[in-house]
Amino acid sequence: MYNEDRSFRASKSATDHQPQPKPQQFPKLHPPKWLLPVWDDVTEKYVIRDVSADEITQKLYRISNCSKFIVKNVGYKYSRVEKPEYPEFLNSGWTKVVHKFINADGKVVALKSFNSAGNDVMICYQKSKNNTKRYHQNSFFNNMVFSAKPSDDNGNSSNNINNNINNNTDTQFDGDDEDDDDETSHENVEMMMRCMKTVKWKLYKEAYIMHIMDHHSVAKLEDLCITNFNNFTSAPSSSPPSSSSSALIYSTKLGEEVTLIKLLQLSWEDRLKICYGVTKLLNYFHQSNNAFRRTILINDFRREQFVIVNNDVIISDLDDFTFEGQTCLKDEDCFVRGHNFSIACHEGTCLNWADTKNILDAGSHFINILLLPGSPTRMKQLASEIVQKFQNPVNASSPQLLSMMENLVKVYSGGLYLTRNVSNDGDVHLSKTNRNAGRYRVKPGYDLPGHHDYQCSFTRNMIGCTLTVHDVIEAEEMCEAEKDCVAFVLSPLRSWTDRRYVHLKNNITKETLKKVSGGYLTYFKNHIHI
Repeated sequence: MYNEDRSFRASKSATDHQPQPKPQQFPKLHPPKWLLPVWDDVTEKYVIRDVSADEITQKLYRISNCSKFIVKNVGYKYSRVEKPEYPEFLNSGWTKVVHKFINADGKVVALKSFNSAGNDVMICYQKSKNNTKRYHQNSFFNNMVFSAKPSDDNGNSSNNINNNINNNTDTQFDGDDEDDDDETSHENVEMMMRCMKTVKWKLYKEAYIMHIMDHHSVAKLEDLCITNFNNFTSAPSSSPPSSSSSALIYSTKLGEEVTLIKLLQLSWEDRLKICYGVTKLLNYFHQSNNAFRRTILINDFRREQFVIVNNDVIISDLDDFTFEGQTCLKDEDCFVRGHNFSIACHEGTCLNWADTKNILDAGSHFINILLLPGSPTRMKQLASEIVQKFQNPVNASSPQLLSMMENLVKVYSGGLYLTRNVSNDGDVHLSKTNRNAGRYRVKPGYDLPGHHDYQCSFTRNMIGCTLTVHDVIEAEEMCEAEKDCVAFVLSPLRSWTDRRYVHLKNNITKETLKKVSGGYLTYFKNHIHI
């Protein structure tokens, strides 16, 4: 028995002194390259070429200004406030976490940072574990392309990302199971770090695009802070991630979330403004109308990528932009998924692929849903023709659609859809067609503030019946069409189409009439005695 024990101890001792296997050394993680515009100082123009993530980071670092917010291990705080104020969590997606934040200039902005618990990181990590052989050949990470984000997924992972603000730079990762050996644990850490690095590169690309884009419907970079710059351009080390890892934090204007319910609750004129703005954005993306001379494709064109700022829709999620076209061998290779639409293949390229796909996606998420419902009866034909082009853009382009949309806005703002007499010189004579002439009396300089309001269809607010009109004749026609309307107040305020606001009322009394300044006019039917 003693000999057996001694033999066992000797065997164990020999094992203890055996050299431990060295952790797997992964090949170097090369920064990806993207086809992006870069300013050329010689020609003073943008040139489209392959740009590495390191070059983009160098350009961003030159404009980085961390004085707008202080970054610490515990989170962020407003630099002008003694007591730390932490950002308010708004949303999280596959790649980013968004918080509401007040910067050093006092602006309320949307603060965007890397989501270490997002689906992009987790999917990358699972794929790398399932493709270990591919991973060691250094092909998976250097050629990884993330799949499109489904519209029914908000991007949240099962991890508690509410605490992500305190771990913005990276997340601690301790390996898989407790019984994993040292080599496996090291490989897991290395794979997670590489995934974090790969996903972060997407944020660098988005921040760069925001910096160079010049359009009012594209989110602009408000603030930018890069910490530990050297860690951006170097491959990840073999040690676990820590709070000293590199971080990219940037902000844009804070906007409201775009939802279908919110859009459908808007008046038709406000929905027309959104459709007009989206069409102008598509026109900017067209190669003939931007400084890059290349059509820009939004791979993930959805309502969720936009926010509403000052009643305008602005695209704020730009990490899925590309300046590349679609290659093909036959027409079937140019089939647009989800739209049952195919584009012609010509000399190895899908003709107008980017522009056509942008049009189809914009139609599905905005134009087809918003433009027709509630449109004035005499304008439905024009609106219907535009919707048909967005649904089937054969021989259509963004500049052509913008021209059609501009004509629709012109007809609406100029009252050209109204049934009026037009002289030979093209002037509209309103007084000759007023069927309600003599049915209304007017009290100049009077208003009915807060009195006799009622709800009506297509109102612009939830308190009363507020609409816009081209002139007083149209206001009288609207009042005649409403069974509850006996009076209306014509406001001097005008909408974005230069139409006047009108408030329909279901009653009027001498006591509720108030003398006001500023050009208000109160009209009421003749049978009302005040």
